[in-house]
Amino acid sequence: MNRHVINPADKAKLTAELRAMGRKAREAARVLGRMPAGQKAQALRSAARAVRVAEAAILEANALDCAEAAAEGQNAAFLDRLLLNAQRIEAIAASIEDIAALPDPVGA
Repeated sequence: MNRHVINPADKAKLTAELRAMGRKAREAARVLGRMPAGQKAQALRSAARAVRVAEAAILEANALDCAEAAAEGQNAAFLDRLLLNAQRIEAIAASIEDIAALPDPVGA
């Protein structure tokens, strides 16, 4: 398996981007925690619809990810877990809907 070497400037930029993403995720979690259960469920149902609508784009991006992983020498088990298809996309959307059906999806 090949390991990527990241120069210090790129590493610093990546670290800053990841920290910013973490801050945004924590703020989103706080907002989500204050939302009424019905609003959370609606947001999750919208997310499930968005996954289904974006299926072609998701599969296209996943094909690129899989090709890169294969070129890097990832093993077959890893590649299988990485691979998405229509059935797996539908399972993701259905799982989101299952969460939306909970009494208080995501919790407080």
